[in-house]
Amino acid sequence: MTNNTAALSPEEAGLRAHPAPIARFESVSPNKTDETGGSRGFSFALAPGSFHILTGAPGSGKTSILRLLCMVERPGRGRIQLFGRDVESMSRTEAAAARRRIGVMFPDLPLLEHLSVFENAALVPRISGRNRREYAPEVVEVLRWVGLGRKLDEKPAGLSTGEKRCLAIARAVANGPEVILADEPTADLDAVSTRRVLRLLAELASSGATVLMATTDEGLAATSGAQIMHLQDGRLVLVEPASPGLVP
Repeated sequence: MTNNTAALSPEEAGLRAHPAPIARFESVSPNKTDETGGSRGFSFALAPGSFHILTGAPGSGKTSILRLLCMVERPGRGRIQLFGRDVESMSRTEAAAARRRIGVMFPDLPLLEHLSVFENAALVPRISGRNRREYAPEVVEVLRWVGLGRKLDEKPAGLSTGEKRCLAIARAVANGPEVILADEPTADLDAVSTRRVLRLLAELASSGATVLMATTDEGLAATSGAQIMHLQDGRLVLVEPASPGLVP
């Protein structure tokens, strides 16, 4: 493959080296009184293909940050940009289109027990109006990737806790989102299942998705290889030296 870097202008080379962030928070507070966001609010940016883990005690604001990112909640103050657009300037149609580019794993989005493994994983593409003949092979491929290729017709009740969490990942990524938000995806899992979930999330980042996972388990985060962002006393702090995944 020919390397064309020498032909790039300094400006173009800079853009290649420092890609525009997928998401950016500028002094964002979940509420106007700053009870969670501190005096300055939260400021950070996430680059394409990065894997970050957000840590902090229960109630520190981790879930609020994820919900703000997927536009389920609006900030009390500050500015949020997604996919290069200011969230506040998006129309309803534009916001809906942006949400379709985000896959979510939240505890309040349980699996549907009356649906099969395949049907659970296919929920988002089906609701999006895509043709079943188009999305079915993609969903099967995703389920094979998470290790559930032989359980397409089973109901969630027949899965282990770890398998259910893998199914939740499959449901979150079945429509090919660019951003994955996972709130406590390893909670209550054994060590083997925890490593499996982390590996799957890391593979998503390696394939180009931007992954942000929230957890109270700081020990787990420290061994994950991801860039850690820690919430404490209303402030967000980088625990490890900045990596190429974090945009200044």
